Amino acid sequence: MRTIPRGIIHCTETPYDADGRVDYATFEKVVDFHIRYGTSVLGVLLHAGESLNLTVEERKQLAEVAVKVAKGRVPVLVHVSLPGTDQVVDLARHAEKAGADAVICTVPYYWPCSEEAQFEHFNALGSAIGIPLVAYNSPRAQGGPT
Repeated sequence: MRTIPRGIIHCTETPYDADGRVDYATFEKVVDFHIRYGTSVLGVLLHAGESLNLTVEERKQLAEVAVKVAKGRVPVLVHVSLPGTDQVVDLARHAEKAGADAVICTVPYYWPCSEEAQFEHFNALGSAIGIPLVAYNSPRAQGGPT
C-alpha cells in the first residue's frame, strides 16, 4: 500500500467552456500549474472543484486527466464523496484504477448518519480499495453542530 500523501494540498477548480461543458484541455493546464508552483499533493474534485455539479462520468474523466498530467510528480488525492456508499465505492475503485494515490471522502450526505453507519460507510470503502483513504470530516453537512 502507498503512504498517505502529506504536505500542502492544492485543490483544483474545474474549468468550463463557453457552453458550460467541462474544459478538459484547460484542466490539464490547471493541474500542471499547481504542480509547477509547489503543491505537495494535488487535490482533485473537492468542493472547490465543483464535484457536486459534475456527472459521475465527468468526475471519472477529470480524475484520469489529473493522474495523467501529474505523471507521478506529486501524489493525486481524488475526492469521491456522493450520497450513497455504493456510488462512493465505484468512484474510489475508478480512482485507484486510474492511478490515484489516495481518495478522500465524507460520510453520505443529505441525512444525518449514526456513528455506526459512518463506520460501516468508511469500512466498506476502505475494504474496497488498496490505496489510502482520508476521512473528510464535515460536521455541518452531516447534521452536526453549526
